[in-house]
Amino acid sequence: MKTGNRNYGISLLKAVSMLFVLNLHILGGGGILETIKSDMIKSDLVWILETVSFCAVDIFAIITGYLSVNSKGSLGRIPPRWLQAFFYAFVMEVLLHFMFGFPLSGQDLLVVLLPVSGLEWRYFTSYFIVLILEPYINAFLMELGHDGRRQIGVLIFAASAWTTFCLHDPVNLLYGYSFIWIFLLYVLGAIIRLEEIQPCPSKRKAWLILAGVPLLAWLSKCVMERSGIALINAHSNDFIKYTSPFVLLQAVMMLLVFKEISVSRRFQKVVAWAERVSFGVFLIHTQKTFYDNVWNGAFVWAGKYGVLSIWAITILLSFCIFVLCGFIEQARLALFAVLKIDRKSSEIFKSMIDLTGKIIFRFDNKREDKD
Repeated sequence: MKTGNRNYGISLLKAVSMLFVLNLHILGGGGILETIKSDMIKSDLVWILETVSFCAVDIFAIITGYLSVNSKGSLGRIPPRWLQAFFYAFVMEVLLHFMFGFPLSGQDLLVVLLPVSGLEWRYFTSYFIVLILEPYINAFLMELGHDGRRQIGVLIFAASAWTTFCLHDPVNLLYGYSFIWIFLLYVLGAIIRLEEIQPCPSKRKAWLILAGVPLLAWLSKCVMERSGIALINAHSNDFIKYTSPFVLLQAVMMLLVFKEISVSRRFQKVVAWAERVSFGVFLIHTQKTFYDNVWNGAFVWAGKYGVLSIWAITILLSFCIFVLCGFIEQARLALFAVLKIDRKSSEIFKSMIDLTGKIIFRFDNKREDKD
């Protein structure tokens, strides 16, 4: 529910989505799912938490479109995001090298210096491009009109279903890691805002749909794994990918439900803080060297416990890691505020853009004079 200029329900959703991302990385990269895969029943039940959490990545892009569509966009937002990524890429790389002796080659330094130019943060790289194109996307959608926007929304769901049911990736969405998919999610979020799409009139039905969609995706995985047909077995996880219509519908329903949630005043500061640090939490724990050498396989020990214990351990770890990384991000924000890095970088970047435009414009005028 909106209070002043902030919708605390959406702020809460951002925090919940980052907790979901942590769930995915603890279960997946942390090694739990790999450890228990020989026990099919146990693995299936743990996969329920994995499936419920899978919508998180789609949610972030959809929320960005929903919140940004009515703004004109500002290139000044780009440098702070880039510097945030660079800070964690560089500082953590150096710290891990000196503290744990991880190798630091020239190629590693090049990757660190270009945090949005490689595959290390594929989602952020795609998001960064969308951020640049944001004002043009918004202007196009504003001019498109009611019917056109609705048709595009339907086509996005159709593309999701097509790439899932044909058992391969015909339009190169890279199962959700491509710029195209992040772009489509941004557009979908913008359409939801412009068309003022609401959840079901009944809150109970909305929550039933929200619970039922991931359950259907999970059941499809279980059934396909037991089909006995090699081709189907090989694609048993296709309904639990970022481009899956089940995952996409869950992400949309999460937005529609959470935007109507009212957060009490005593929790609003906590929710606002969690929203503010959430992207930093992502950048810290997914820093390439840290993720590959420290995080990877770090939670295999949890696999020896029962299903409910694994769920509880994963959720508790996600919460603790969120808080810890959140305090680190808060310290970075304070440092950047004292040094006025975000403001200065935005001003310099805008000046560079203006200067480049003037040079190009002057060059074109001289060429026209010669003609």
